[in-house]
Amino acid sequence: MSSKLSDVNRVVAPDLPDVVAPGEPSLTSHTPSLLLVEDDEAVSRIVAKLLRFGGYRVITAQRGSESLQLLDDDGDIDIVLVDLLLPDMTGMQVAALINAKHPDIPVIFATGAGNVAELKGIEEERLLRKPFSERELFDKIAAAMKHEHR
Repeated sequence: MSSKLSDVNRVVAPDLPDVVAPGEPSLTSHTPSLLLVEDDEAVSRIVAKLLRFGGYRVITAQRGSESLQLLDDDGDIDIVLVDLLLPDMTGMQVAALINAKHPDIPVIFATGAGNVAELKGIEEERLLRKPFSERELFDKIAAAMKHEHR
């Protein structure tokens, strides 16, 4: 695993304007919710820990079908981060199904694939290339959420 993701103990809180610092009162009672769809348990655990540390409520799924059910059941997901390669479907298929039912929820794609053909049709601003740093992770999420709420 890349050193960018493997050393969770050295993670520093991200400097994001929309994340309230510990001890600061929140301006709203809404905690942003993120659905993380990643079949690699180690990657899922590390990314979820980073996101929780950054102030997000994180729900995880390992399969596309599971993520769609969680999305329907929860009803309070703000953004989805999905791996492009899952055991039961592609991240593109998951995104298409999400967009059909929940067009207001932005989707970010994570991938370690270097094959340009697999990335065709994905905007660079919605693509997170593995291995990624925590800064890249939070920047992509913030940009996608900001873009979606214009």
